[in-house]
Amino acid sequence: NRNYADKIMIYPEFHQQITYEALRVCHAVRKEPDIITRQRMIAEIFTSGMYKRLITNVRSVKVGYQALLWSFRLWQWRDKTRSHHRITRSAFNLR
Repeated sequence: NRNYADKIMIYPEFHQQITYEALRVCHAVRKEPDIITRQRMIAEIFTSGMYKRLITNVRSVKVGYQALLWSFRLWQWRDKTRSHHRITRSAFNLR
C-alpha cells in the first residue's frame, strides 16, 4: 500500500527474495511441456514487468549473471509473431 510505503522498513533480504521468486518462475517456464502455455507464461512475464523486477533487485554477481541469462533466454523463447500484450489478452479471452 502506497500510503504506508515510507513506514515500512525494507530489509536487504526482500530484494533477494524477489529475485529468487522470479528465478523460480523462470525455471517453471523452462519445465512447462506445452508450448502454448509456455508462450503465455513468457508473455505474462513481460506484460507484468516481472523481468524488470528481476533485474532491479539483484544484489550479487552470481544472481546478476543468472538474471541476465534468464532475461536473454526468455527474450529468445518469446513468440515473435505477436506482441506480448496480445498473447496475454488472448490468454484471458479479452478483446
